[in-house]
Amino acid sequence: AWEDFVLTVDVEDYEWVEWQAYTFGGIVLVPRKYLLKDIAEQIKALKTKIALVKAKKIPQDSYKEYVINAIAEKLITTYDVSIDVLVKRISKEIEKGMVSIP
Repeated sequence: AWEDFVLTVDVEDYEWVEWQAYTFGGIVLVPRKYLLKDIAEQIKALKTKIALVKAKKIPQDSYKEYVINAIAEKLITTYDVSIDVLVKRISKEIEKGMVSIP
C-alpha cells in the first residue's frame, strides 16, 4: 500500500507530507528547551573561532553555515538524529530569534 501511495501521489503533495513529517519529528526528537541550552554551550565552545573570523571582518553570512554545521555535528550523539534534522532545527531557532550567532 505504501509503494502504491508513493507512486500515485502528486510530487508536490508528497513533498508537503514529507516536510510535515520531518518537521514534526524534529520538534519531538529535538525539544527546544534542551536544544537552546545545547546551542549556547556549543557557541561558547566556538567562541575563539568566531572571534577570529570577526576580527578578520568576515561577514556573518559567510561563516554562519559553518557554525550551524559544527554545532549540529557535536549534537548528533546527544539527540540521535541525522545532521539534516539538527541543521534544520538550529537554523529555525536562529530564524525565530530564539538564539543568535555572534
